[in-house]
Amino acid sequence: MELLSRFTRVYCQWIPHSVHDTTFHVLDLLLEILGEKIDDHLVKTVMAALLDRYTVKSTTQRESQQRFIATIMGTGTEDPNPNPHPNPAQYLESVLQICLFENKRPDASPSDDTRKMQLCH
Repeated sequence: MELLSRFTRVYCQWIPHSVHDTTFHVLDLLLEILGEKIDDHLVKTVMAALLDRYTVKSTTQRESQQRFIATIMGTGTEDPNPNPHPNPAQYLESVLQICLFENKRPDASPSDDTRKMQLCH
């Protein structure tokens, strides 16, 4: 499982560079296989990949985000008997840190139109 976890971390680095929806299907399968073996470091890596500003925003990407959230919250998306593992509180600090501190806004550079308007005035 350690090898699969390391592979998933490397795979997540590639996600923002992909334009294919199958990228998210593969991520979903990897996370499903890892299940309760998902650790804090992997949570941070997956979140960074899914929230990256260059990651394709599509229906498949949003579904993948929802599955990931369900996985770390231990609620499962299709299983009527949710798995009590992992403990959602275990990831709370990591999720908050990423959402509140590390998730930066895109560069606030003025567009060409804005610059032209500034030059005209």
